[in-house]
Amino acid sequence: MRIFLFALALAIGGSSFAQARCADDFKELQARVDRQMLQQPAQPQVAAAAKQLKKASDDMNSMDEVDCYNAVARVRRTLATSVPPQEVKDAIAAKPR
Repeated sequence: MRIFLFALALAIGGSSFAQARCADDFKELQARVDRQMLQQPAQPQVAAAAKQLKKASDDMNSMDEVDCYNAVARVRRTLATSVPPQEVKDAIAAKPR
């Protein structure tokens, strides 16, 4: 019985710690995106990441731990993708097949 209560207390405490840790990651990522928006506002991936962060921050209170980590991963993935310049897109589109 004591082991069960200990495991239950550990699970409850661990989940709230993980939720707080994800919220900290979210805040750090939000600061990073804000900095990049000031430095490079024309970058499409930065604008897309800011849009995803805004949507996730609206839902932050109702998010559980997994949803929080998924939102953070989605924003990081958006920032990491490189979008080719418009000239490259035009050259690829004009290339005869």
